Amino acid sequence: MTPNGLGTSSQRRLDEPTATARKFLTQKHWFWEGSRKVWAVSKPQLNNTIVFSIAPGAKPQPLHRDDSVHHSVPEPIGTYPQLKGHPRDFSLGFFVAAKKSTKGNGATRFIPGSHLWGHEQEPDESLVKYAEMEKGDAFLMLSSCFHAGSANTTADQERLIFSTLMTRGTLRQEENQYLALDRQVMRDLPVEIQKIAGYSISEPNLGWVNMTDPLVTLGADVVGNVDYYGGTDEPELDSY
Repeated sequence: MTPNGLGTSSQRRLDEPTATARKFLTQKHWFWEGSRKVWAVSKPQLNNTIVFSIAPGAKPQPLHRDDSVHHSVPEPIGTYPQLKGHPRDFSLGFFVAAKKSTKGNGATRFIPGSHLWGHEQEPDESLVKYAEMEKGDAFLMLSSCFHAGSANTTADQERLIFSTLMTRGTLRQEENQYLALDRQVMRDLPVEIQKIAGYSISEPNLGWVNMTDPLVTLGADVVGNVDYYGGTDEPELDSY
């Protein structure tokens, strides 16, 4: 989806990509702690960041799903679930055009509705559409959608795209952010960005360092040895 010609709801999804990632990827879970029923919420984290620079003469990618890195085996469904935190999708991609993106210079092609397909269904090139964008437009895509970069058949046009993918907080990142991002650079970023990059606890206690919040490795003043889950009250859907 791009901003051109969209309704209010779709426009909001593009304007607030982090909130959109929370809607699709946040997970709510309860478990027993003795006789107490305890709730935990796991928020999404950064999966990877890529700058795509597709030069003239570049060959097309084969159609694929990005959720293959997490060994997804989806069942076919008729309509997408409306429930927040539904476990179907593992990640969400956000692509911004730094230059005009056209079918000729290699625009991303995708199969609308393929996020509903099962694991066994083979992609069909005859069903593809092209995410053609003006500079500044954005394309939002679930990782269960078949897509691919196209051939750049132009003589002198670069296709330049900035992309960010988010994934569930309970999964391994496709790009290891702890090694990919310089520690000193990370220290200077806002705490909220540090958390999104993976320096946070996925409730109830996934990702700790020396029994405390990984933010301490960036010099943050974090209280150690605490319980990280939300408590015995079920979290409201809108509190994610």
